Amino acid sequence: MADMIAEILIRKREAERVFATAAFNRPEQALAHCKWLKPEQINDTQVRQFWTSLLDTEDPIAAATSVDYDYLAQMAAGKYSGIDYYSSGIDQLADKIAIEHWFFVVGSRLSGLAMALKASDMAQAQAILAEIASDKPKATDQIPDTADIGLDFVASIDEEQRTICTGMKFDQALGGLWRGILTVLCARPSVGKTALALQLARNIAQAEHKVLFASLEMGQRELWARAVCGSTRIDYRDVVARRLSDIQKRTLIDKNTELIDLYYNRLFIDDQPQSTAEIWRKCDSIKPDMLVVDHLRLLSDPGDNETQRLGMMTWELKKIAREFDIAVLCLAQLNRQLENRQDKEPMLSDLRDSGQIEENADIVIGLHRDRDYLDKPVTKSPARARVLKFRSGPSNQVMNWMFDGPGQWFEDSP
Repeated sequence: MADMIAEILIRKREAERVFATAAFNRPEQALAHCKWLKPEQINDTQVRQFWTSLLDTEDPIAAATSVDYDYLAQMAAGKYSGIDYYSSGIDQLADKIAIEHWFFVVGSRLSGLAMALKASDMAQAQAILAEIASDKPKATDQIPDTADIGLDFVASIDEEQRTICTGMKFDQALGGLWRGILTVLCARPSVGKTALALQLARNIAQAEHKVLFASLEMGQRELWARAVCGSTRIDYRDVVARRLSDIQKRTLIDKNTELIDLYYNRLFIDDQPQSTAEIWRKCDSIKPDMLVVDHLRLLSDPGDNETQRLGMMTWELKKIAREFDIAVLCLAQLNRQLENRQDKEPMLSDLRDSGQIEENADIVIGLHRDRDYLDKPVTKSPARARVLKFRSGPSNQVMNWMFDGPGQWFEDSP
């Protein structure tokens, strides 16, 4: 038994070292395709430290030096290379590490399982088997046949609701925000997509769901001020300029306390620059029901060109939705060329570098307000959103609202 485990560890360590060299030379591919590989599945302490740091920093130099400078020199020299490390090669190495890790787990539990069987200890035997099953590697998952899929569908009929109610017209048009899929909300600047996304987030948090709002364009304080000032109808410019009366100050403080209590431990606003990999880790930590990304182009993921970068980022967001079974709402800018058309209603082709975004998104919603209302200091103005793409339902549905500018709120309209 000991010889068998030792042989597994030797094979595994060799694969881990080659994987580290591959990840050092092709970090983008490693992070794009192998983030599912957990550091605890790696036995080699140096490789485990390198991979942990690479997941955190996305910087191969920093990851290698987190081990030590000798390790950086080994990586730079390609000491453990021996394969071509394009993405397919890295995938295969990660799969091999996961499989060998599972073999190692099985081998190390056999003696305990044998003792449980000998003692007729069913509870202990079941616990060991469950532990082995929970460590099943990604690469050994069996492809389900139609019977498996059909049974899963029947079981899903009686499962909990797969959508999250928003308290808005999204519930009638879409059935709510869908878990496990990527929804893109697109508009020109200043139309109100951040306000609409924040309203959705607040409604969902108020219904006792957790929401992570990744605000890449607007700071935490500014975004929170939209909620507090909008609820009190006190202009945030007066707050910044210190033009508040004592009554207004008291009103803001009371409303701020009320909203803190309302959304405590359910609405998380993160304004740090970040990549999809960092958002992935935060979702793993917070376990939200909904993720909002405002907005797509401000994510820091690298790419050879903008079209490829947007495609990779939307695909990663879609994987986050599936991995954590959450609703993901991503905001995106529409192309300026829309302004040159007489009809300025959004279309799928108006998405900047739209091919990849349109392809990866499950739902695309275009938000529009007439320019006449944007250029005038009106209190309320009509707004409408059109379902431009709905993979599981009818598109071209229209949701009408009145947008209350001072209140930063979309009110239902016929």
